[in-house]
Amino acid sequence: MKIRSLIALAIIAIAGFFTLDYIRLTPGWRMFGLIGTARILLTGTEDDFLAKPTWETQANADMPASTEGIFPDTPYVFYEGWHLFQINDWENHLQHLKGKPDVHGLEVGAYEGMSAIWALQNILTHPASTITCIDIFDNQKIEERFDRNVAATGIPEKIVKVKGPSEHMLCSLEPNTYDYIYIDGCHLPKWALSDAVMSWETLKPGGLMIFDDYKHIDARPKTSRFTRIDFIDDYLWNKRGQYRDSPRPAIDAFLKIYAPYLDVVYKKYQVVVRKK
Repeated sequence: MKIRSLIALAIIAIAGFFTLDYIRLTPGWRMFGLIGTARILLTGTEDDFLAKPTWETQANADMPASTEGIFPDTPYVFYEGWHLFQINDWENHLQHLKGKPDVHGLEVGAYEGMSAIWALQNILTHPASTITCIDIFDNQKIEERFDRNVAATGIPEKIVKVKGPSEHMLCSLEPNTYDYIYIDGCHLPKWALSDAVMSWETLKPGGLMIFDDYKHIDARPKTSRFTRIDFIDDYLWNKRGQYRDSPRPAIDAFLKIYAPYLDVVYKKYQVVVRKK
């Protein structure tokens, strides 16, 4: 009887371990953590974590609604809303810059322009404040969306668009220019590390550098099958491929090497550091 009980406990322990490990590797857990994931499971919604920008009240009144994307009733064309999950944290981290003159942001990786436009409307609100967006823009449709969204702000002169490879474009920027820098370009560790190192000298002392996708794991390709059970295949893929094409190794290396020159402010799905 004692042996059966021990075997039963062992089975329960093993099942519990793999269940928790599976949850730990899911996108929800990586994005929201333990409490956030529990809330999503209980409520069945992610709305509590999504800020609700008032795009329609902060846009060029002369531009008609786009009828496209996730905000079809506004002039903006956004098909991806990743930044919506981070807005509450950004408000906390960047609040001290709001409305001040001559505040300048830098983004490496602009995509459709959502994070840059949000910053213009909520942080870089002074007429003398600007944001510089560096992107290779190798997809014409995405570049067209970015250009339209910039025009839709009604203040396109406050967005400096720099088209080209970041490893080339960053060389032309002046040191100690930017109050915050957002690293969200190529996720491969080599390029994420390059972007961080090359942009570091352009950050003002006391400025913030924000890294995206610290806990990102690429989705499993449909052709990658270990078994015929999806959740087992996903689990094995995440165990084997976790952080392989993620900026996490680059961010860890940067934090270690630059530790004497920075303070870690925040470290979850995004990482925020302050330059000493």
